[in-house]
Formats: sequence, C-alpha cells, structure tokens
Amino acid sequence: MTLSSDRSMVTVRNGVVHLHGIASSDHAREATIVAAENTAGVKKVCDHPCFVDTYTGLYVESPRDVKAAS
Repeated sequence: MTLSSDRSMVTVRNGVVHLHGIASSDHAREATIVAAENTAGVKKVCDHPCFVDTYTGLYVESPRDVKAAS
C-alpha cells in the first residue's frame, strides 16, 4: 500500500513502513516515526528523509539513500 501527498509518501509492504518526504521539523519527523512504530502490524520503520533549503528550494536526498542507490 502506498499513500502520498505533495510533501510525503508512505509505503507499507509485509509490515515494513518506508517514510519518504519533507517534514516541517525534526519534531514532526520523530512524531511520524513513533506513530508508524506504534501501528498494529508494523515490524520495522525505515525513514528516508530529504533536506530542502527553504531559501533556494534546493532538494537533497539523504546521504544514506544516495549511497544505497549507488
């Protein structure tokens, strides 16, 4: 199952949740992770953050995801 909006995407397969997208703050990102972890049937949560410079709009994927794609 995949849910998405203009700022984020959540994919769930076999109890593993993948969180992609932009969070407005570190607190919001942590709250999203905790909510996913506390959902029945969830075995693992994988966070795939991106970073956006609010001045230029530059979008940068997380270094971990860039390395995994190489």
